[in-house]
Amino acid sequence: MAPAAVDPTAAQLHLLCEHLLAPLRHDRCGRIGLFADHQAISTGDLGDGSSVAITRDGLVLEGSHAEVLALQGTTLGDLVKATGRMGGANHGIYHLTWPGDLSTPIDLDPAQLSAALGFYGQVADAIEQLGRIEGYEEISAPVLWPEHFDLASVDRAINIGGCFGDASEDGPYLYVGPHAPPPIGAAEGRFNRSYGACASWADLGDTARIVAFFDDRCNAARALGA
Repeated sequence: MAPAAVDPTAAQLHLLCEHLLAPLRHDRCGRIGLFADHQAISTGDLGDGSSVAITRDGLVLEGSHAEVLALQGTTLGDLVKATGRMGGANHGIYHLTWPGDLSTPIDLDPAQLSAALGFYGQVADAIEQLGRIEGYEEISAPVLWPEHFDLASVDRAINIGGCFGDASEDGPYLYVGPHAPPPIGAAEGRFNRSYGACASWADLGDTARIVAFFDDRCNAARALGA
């Protein structure tokens, strides 16, 4: 069953990642990982110089010419058709969080869309800054995973990232998830979830505090043997 208590724009963005962007990237490149920053959630280069991106202006199709489609008052089918892809299913590549079909209405709230892009841009900035700290030289480039709707990197068996909205938390959140998570309450309460550590975006706020959260929880995990 799809989660119920999720912001409608977060849910529709997640649906578009699962049903539109990731399947298109998989068709062209054999990969499902997407890209995200302050400006867009994107397929990246699809192998021929073209790309499809969700931006504040709409769905941007870049190719031999640029086209921008509204993300309000449309349907998943209209957007799928515009990309030239037949159908909206993901062919069983991953488990869908949000069921949908070509008639599914798409009506993203512009303010919330802008907030989502700002969130993922800030997570990307924080991961980049974390990578400049000694000890994080091997951190991977962040990837937005369509099935989880999180922008995440990995550093030596520790997942580091953030999600704008799902059923597990009340609003956007940041997390550190060791592949072998410590018990809840470990490291003086730093690890507060079964998968590791979580903090709300509202509580952390600026990028420096997000970097500090990532660094502190990673160090605590390593001290416990992660």
